[in-house]
Amino acid sequence: MSLSAGGSRSSIREETKMPLNEHVAIMLDSPRAKFARPLHELTIAEARGEAEKLASLQGEPAEIAFVSNRYIDRPGGAIRVRLYKHRDEATAEPVLIYFHGGGFMIGSLDSFDRVCRRIAATSGCAVLSVDYRLSPEHPYPAATDDAWTVTQWLAREGGRWGLDPGRLAVAGDSAGATLAASVTQAARKAGSPAIRHQALIYPALDLTTRVYPSKIDNAEGYRLTMAAVEWFYGHYLPDRERASEIAASPLLTDDFANLPPATVLTAEFDPLRDEGDAYAAALAAAGVPVEHIRMEGMIHGFLGFFAQVPQCVEVLDRMALSIKAALTA
Repeated sequence: MSLSAGGSRSSIREETKMPLNEHVAIMLDSPRAKFARPLHELTIAEARGEAEKLASLQGEPAEIAFVSNRYIDRPGGAIRVRLYKHRDEATAEPVLIYFHGGGFMIGSLDSFDRVCRRIAATSGCAVLSVDYRLSPEHPYPAATDDAWTVTQWLAREGGRWGLDPGRLAVAGDSAGATLAASVTQAARKAGSPAIRHQALIYPALDLTTRVYPSKIDNAEGYRLTMAAVEWFYGHYLPDRERASEIAASPLLTDDFANLPPATVLTAEFDPLRDEGDAYAAALAAAGVPVEHIRMEGMIHGFLGFFAQVPQCVEVLDRMALSIKAALTA
């Protein structure tokens, strides 16, 4: 694991690559991985089912005092959320809104339950996990709209659930990191809420067809392939011209100033690596405090390995403690 504060590298082609993490290499070489059908060849139902199965590899869930499924109203229906809280609703707690990954197509409150429990337990903060609408049933901008709706609701009414809108952070992994970054830019434009921290885990930040070196170097062989990336984006953005909208591709903004301090986690063998590196660098160049952690030898989706790979739980806890410091300062 390497750390760069305030800068990032656009490519590692000219650097000496680290070997794959030994635990990850074993996983990728297992019969289950070697003989599995490529993700983009599965039906959507099959892909969603596989995501739920993988969550069972994350060990025993951390104990949190109060966990409940709830609903936040929006025009046309309600958004389901899961609230993790340490004290009852008479006591306001700092809160992290978490947006799960899954290419905007897969993932759920259940498949990220252990991740959210771990973050809540380590940070001591409440976590609100969002079951935003998925594509292809609900293409862009449905997920972005849901993310912003939940954030606005929390700022207005979070106190009813014992959540402190004045101590708010957002986080997400992969597609969820897209939503977290989009929310921070929307909040800056609107002038509220005041988001204290953003945590972006192997983020997807440019959904256009722009080519980055990491998309060539890591196009296949490291679990998330470029064929799968295009499969996800094709369902999420049936009108690919909309990929250039800032809400879809937060990296394309021309203004990174006055965004919340950030923790950005990227992985060496991830096709999306360069987007996260570029975002961290752009934030730092604009004067935003950035903790950029490059996970050497790691692949996209490493959050799901935290029960098996020591480095993954270490970086998850490090992120959670950064969130705690931002919300309790």
